[in-house]
Amino acid sequence: QGLLMAPSGNHLYLAASVASVGFGVYGPQNLIGLIGAEMSHPAAVATGNGVLGWISYMGAAAAGLPLSIVLTKYGWTAFFYCLVGCTGLAGLLLLPYINARNVKDLKLFPDL
Repeated sequence: QGLLMAPSGNHLYLAASVASVGFGVYGPQNLIGLIGAEMSHPAAVATGNGVLGWISYMGAAAAGLPLSIVLTKYGWTAFFYCLVGCTGLAGLLLLPYINARNVKDLKLFPDL
């Protein structure tokens, strides 16, 4: 309810709200590419980032239909619960990599 409850004349509050949303979106988006570059094999950094970007764009494109179905059938509350659930699932899928510091820690390439 943050932006909905903001008074229309409070430009500082609105600017801070939009800036915080931008920070929350751009930071993780930038870190995904950086992590992909750090975890790729040194000879395949560009390919790794390309594949990672393709998967990201396909996921964003494919998310529209299921989320719109949830929204129309169950409403906004279920929509946001679905987003929180997907975020938690993504976090669980990334847990095995929490202690990985470089590509050798992943043990994906036996010749390294």
